[in-house]
Amino acid sequence: ILFSDILTVPDALGLGLHFVEGEGPRFERPLRSAADIDRLRAPDVERALPYV
Repeated sequence: ILFSDILTVPDALGLGLHFVEGEGPRFERPLRSAADIDRLRAPDVERALPYV
């Protein structure tokens, strides 16, 4: 997977990362407004990204 390192943060933020064959990464909950950003949760980084 190319650029997988930049995808770990949005995944940890709960954006619902998944991959669409032939297209690439997609988010179930993309950020499209200020309200979307306000709803972001601050993850426990050690729990959400233990492999980093």
